[in-house]
Order: sequence, then structure tokens, then C-alpha cells
Amino acid sequence: MEIEYTKIQLLYEQNNSMCHNFYYIYYGRIYNEEHTRYRRFKYVEMFDIFDVQEWYEKDYITKKDIRDYALAIENSYLQSIKDYNDTKHLKEFYDYCRESIENYNRII
Repeated sequence: MEIEYTKIQLLYEQNNSMCHNFYYIYYGRIYNEEHTRYRRFKYVEMFDIFDVQEWYEKDYITKKDIRDYALAIENSYLQSIKDYNDTKHLKEFYDYCRESIENYNRII
């Protein structure tokens, strides 16, 4: 099984006196062993500036640092999928995908 991200895009940056959050959308595919079939997915991931500062252990963060952090973070639901037909973990992952998009839509 191979997991491939096809697109990662900044959806929204919230920056005010209370917070500085980033919302990224991740598109990807989960391939079977033979690379003949795949399942598509998309989900929204939110992180704040403090997550990025802690990751790099510095106070000043550039836009490149933020983008690199978005590429580096891994989704724990994706890591739990054992193979292309792992229905239990795939269901949990797709539930997470749906909920992340619904939560983003409620916020925006």
C-alpha cells in the first residue's frame, strides 16, 4: 500500500490579537499493492503558529517554514491503515476526513 499526497493547499489563515491559525486542505490517494486501484481522500488540518515555532524551536517563522511544516506533519489516521482493504481503519479515516471538512465549514 502506498499513500500519495496529490495537493496540499492553504485554505485560510486566521491572524488576529487572539490567535494565528492555518487551515490546510490535503488531497491524496491510497493505492493498492499492484498500483491498479486507488481511493481518493481529502481532509482539512488546522495548526497554529505555536505548533510551528515548537517544531523549529525558534521564535521567528517564515512562510517557507510554515509550508514545510504543513508538508511534514503526518496524519495519525493514515498511519493506522494497514492495507488497501483495511475497512475498519479506512472507515475511521474517512470519518475523520468528513468531520474535518464539516468543522472547517462551521468555522468559516
